[in-house]
Amino acid sequence: METVELLDKLENLTELKFEYAQNQVIPKESSEPVVQEIINYILSDKFDFLLFQQNFFEQMASGSHSHIELIRQLNIMVVQQINLSEYAHYVESIKIRSVLFGAIRIPNLIIQLVNVPITPNGISENPHTTIEVLSKSTASKDRNQEKKEYQAIPSLQEYILVSQNEHKIEQCLRNGKTDWILKVYDNEDDTCILTVGVKIKLNNLYQNIKLEEKQLIIKELDQKVYRLI
Repeated sequence: METVELLDKLENLTELKFEYAQNQVIPKESSEPVVQEIINYILSDKFDFLLFQQNFFEQMASGSHSHIELIRQLNIMVVQQINLSEYAHYVESIKIRSVLFGAIRIPNLIIQLVNVPITPNGISENPHTTIEVLSKSTASKDRNQEKKEYQAIPSLQEYILVSQNEHKIEQCLRNGKTDWILKVYDNEDDTCILTVGVKIKLNNLYQNIKLEEKQLIIKELDQKVYRLI
């Protein structure tokens, strides 16, 4: 089974989102890969969705209220300011592929040129801007491995990290073929200006956000799978 086909099948069966990196399937809201036994169980005739929900759903789908609200606010800002005749944007609905790393990811938001096609299986191989809202369970992944994967995509011009624990945006800007510049916005009056012309004012973005000190930590799943099979 092809990787994209596998991810689509897992998502259809579980109603969760999955990524692929370093030859492993990883829930979107986690840095811990899904063990093969669980993948086999989901794909098997024994799979029980209600039982899966009771045992795994909350562990694989963090998505705190702050996380969801920040994505919503970012989407509103993009829709209100972006030049729709030049750029298209997608909210957690399109995957991107980093060919060099063999990785498939799902950014919270993607912006790309409107004339750049999406593959029939929903993959963007030429994104212009990606935006990720950090959570405790994904911050390390977003700042390290995922950033390397994104920066290896030739078309990508910027990679945005938005904190949900403090007023802070990190903007990684391409400077030539291989160099990148990091800009940090951490004052409430700061404004992050994207290369597509969208202005993100921190005081507006975080106006109705309750900053969270603690996020759900993804637990090890190995111990439960044997009760399901």
